[in-house]
Amino acid sequence: MAFVGAVLLAFLLCSSISVSERSDIEQLTFSVAKMLSFDALSPDILLQIVASLTLGDVVSLSMVNKSFNELSQEPSYWLTPLRVTQLYQPLPCPRLEDLSIHPTEDLKRMALHTLRLTRNWSDPFPQVVGAVRSFKSEVHNNILFCLPGNADTIVLYSVEDFTIICRDLKTGFSSAPMFLGPIYDMSSPMQEPDGFTVAALVHLQIIVLTVSTKPVVSTRIILRCELSPSYSYSGVFMTSAIAGVARSAAGGGGVEIQTFNFRDPTISTTIVTDRPRSRVLGSSVIGDTVYFIVPLPGDPQAFVYAVPQRLMAHSSPGPDTDYSLQRSHIARIPRPPDDPAGALGTRAYCVLSTEPNYGWNTISVANAYVRADDTVACALQITFWPRPDPAPRVAFNSEEEYEREKGRLMLPAQTVSIPGSLSSRTGTAWELLVISNSGLAVVLVVDPPPPVTGPDEGDNDGDDGAAGAEGDTAEEEDVPPPPPPKLMLVRYDPVLNSTSLHELQIPPLAEDDEQVNTQGICGLALDDHLGFVIVVTVHNLHYIPYA
Repeated sequence: MAFVGAVLLAFLLCSSISVSERSDIEQLTFSVAKMLSFDALSPDILLQIVASLTLGDVVSLSMVNKSFNELSQEPSYWLTPLRVTQLYQPLPCPRLEDLSIHPTEDLKRMALHTLRLTRNWSDPFPQVVGAVRSFKSEVHNNILFCLPGNADTIVLYSVEDFTIICRDLKTGFSSAPMFLGPIYDMSSPMQEPDGFTVAALVHLQIIVLTVSTKPVVSTRIILRCELSPSYSYSGVFMTSAIAGVARSAAGGGGVEIQTFNFRDPTISTTIVTDRPRSRVLGSSVIGDTVYFIVPLPGDPQAFVYAVPQRLMAHSSPGPDTDYSLQRSHIARIPRPPDDPAGALGTRAYCVLSTEPNYGWNTISVANAYVRADDTVACALQITFWPRPDPAPRVAFNSEEEYEREKGRLMLPAQTVSIPGSLSSRTGTAWELLVISNSGLAVVLVVDPPPPVTGPDEGDNDGDDGAAGAEGDTAEEEDVPPPPPPKLMLVRYDPVLNSTSLHELQIPPLAEDDEQVNTQGICGLALDDHLGFVIVVTVHNLHYIPYA
């Protein structure tokens, strides 16, 4: 608008008018230009404009416009754009942290950090930004989980001693080792203002563990639930009041769900499902509902069960006497866009879920094979299941009808295919695959498919045995070595409902005067708030920054 006024003024100055008339027109033009500029707007109106802009536009305006630059010295300039961004993207601070306690400089730093990380992770080959921090891990060289937005606190596990510690990397202080036993499965960590709570499935027990960061890091067991040896267990889960697990009888039978009350573990319920025994059963907690997802082998679909709150072990049980559950629906899993229909068969692999009151997605991972008798997967197929928004309760005639319709909203959105198979290492507690607490990113180590070799040149029928042996040796020497593993990042954009695949670039990591690359990775963690990928090698933790 100011530009239009300037053009009008230049036109008038070039016209054949008197000096006095020209002066009057100049004053009028400058008055109109000032009225049409941002300088004439009050701070309240400017803040309303800021509230409707993207975080990138807000940063740009603070750099190119005087009015917005002056306003950007106030916290109110940054608070609304950051809070809106936090609805679909993590910020570089803990999820439950009150943004209003931060000074203006911190809020501006968060905005710039968020944009920098988004730009870097949008590249097919994100680059390392800054120095890699390395710490000695000693015997606790497996990551149980990290605290997103808090780069200095991490919970570590030892597969030798079956103990855990919480370490403050900034101060070097560690909590005393606490024995848990061999961990078979873990729930999604539930975030709290000063720590996390998580349920772990160990031998014939569910252990609910809380980790505190203030005043110093510490770990504490708040609940032990004894399990019957007559069942096999998987899919442990936890809500704010309930811990539970899926189980199957050793001799057969259907899948059952057993739940325990936090305050009184003697209060327990067992929910019977119509699902025959299943080896792979992943759970996801959304609000007060627990979803169980059973991907079907060889078929791009999954059974979805929605377990309502009323069937779980609350201190005041409802009047229900029928604790049985039918599947809510069969979810059709979309094929990757580059995967020809029917070309690959899949076998169920795992289901991962995010923090109950925070994450956006549940993620299922399946191995894909060319033939049914193949033993090595040719691709990994990762599917994102966005968190459903339940329909209004008033729209249904009964609670059961509402619960069933709510369960049907758990549907997969996008699938991405990664050539190769998941890399594995001996002596590690978990696979080299980790989901962020936000549910918007997965980091994994992938072994690429072996290089394609040409057909044999001939049978050498006229050669004797010695010549044949020499030929075999020569052929073996000509076989190229397998390509090194790749550190891959898969991202989901909830706004565009799209997925993207990226190969993370890491520098050579020092390990006892040797250089360690992706072949030396034996554990992973991901903090998509701060943009760290944490790589565990034999003796060290390496914090690799991407923002």
